[in-house]
Amino acid sequence: MQDAGRIELARTVKEQQDEITAITERNRTLEEILSEYSKEEEEADNGVIDPSSPIENGRLRMYFFYKLGFLDKSVWNDGLTYGQMGKILQKILGGNPIKADTAERDIKLFNATGSAKLKDFEAKNEDKVLNYLKGICPDMDFPNGRFVNDIRKNTGRSG
Repeated sequence: MQDAGRIELARTVKEQQDEITAITERNRTLEEILSEYSKEEEEADNGVIDPSSPIENGRLRMYFFYKLGFLDKSVWNDGLTYGQMGKILQKILGGNPIKADTAERDIKLFNATGSAKLKDFEAKNEDKVLNYLKGICPDMDFPNGRFVNDIRKNTGRSG
């Protein structure tokens, strides 16, 4: 009777050891995946945008439009609403992945001069924009804080 109990106990111990080994391997795999994801997030947080690939973040793309002066309400037809501007920009962006209502919200955000939300977004993304533009056109100077004003000055608009 004791031998049967020992055999059963040994089988249970072996099953638990196998389960521990499988869980350990799964945790190792998950740690590798998490490490790779964390590395990608860290690169994104450092303002690294590969100039040879498209910008996937829709709001960041709208920010580029803003920095280039395309979201300035004064450059659009007076009769266009924010919604219509959003639809036009959504089509220019290929309709994917930004939606018209998202584009409309972003246009309103980027036309809200002096808003805390806009200032916060600019503080977090200004370097990304400048570094990206410098990556595309390394022979041009894109001074911080003067880029849009210089464009507007050259087109006869005041910034």
